[in-house]
Amino acid sequence: STLISAGHVAVLRDRSLEATGIHLPSNPGRPYPVLFASDGTVTIQKKNANRTWQTVVQDKDLSTTNGAIYIEDQVQIRGTVNGQVTLGTPQNKDIIVTDDLVYAHPPHPGDVFQADFDSSDPQFNDKLGLIAGRDIVFKKPWNSSWDDMTVMASLLAVTGSIRNYYYTTGPIKTLHVYGGL
Repeated sequence: STLISAGHVAVLRDRSLEATGIHLPSNPGRPYPVLFASDGTVTIQKKNANRTWQTVVQDKDLSTTNGAIYIEDQVQIRGTVNGQVTLGTPQNKDIIVTDDLVYAHPPHPGDVFQADFDSSDPQFNDKLGLIAGRDIVFKKPWNSSWDDMTVMASLLAVTGSIRNYYYTTGPIKTLHVYGGL
């Protein structure tokens, strides 16, 4: 049996259509870059047909939303989440993690991997869920050195997989995940 169905994803989509949700239409062939900021805001852009960038959501305070973001196309995501949010895409669209995706608390993300980390600390209340209709892909931009990547989220690829884009060549040396796959 299936643990998650199209009906579950539809609930997220419906919540994103509510007045306090964020819902963006398809932008054929051009993914939406999503940037979470440590001040609790999110900014979302899209590339127009004439190849210019347009900001479609500017510094939106997550505390004023219902936590549902649904984008009808591919998403490129990175940043520091300060709040509680679930982001989803439809069945044939990917979520591409392009750099670290961490919580605002603790201030040093590596602390969550230490034996003395206290997950019951009331400041440790940020949450991120990623529900990709197809794949969740880790695609950190290539540079001269292989870097580690840290992702703090619960990750679900409904019809695909969770994978490293550069699985045979780098650039991610180690993927640190705090959450669920």
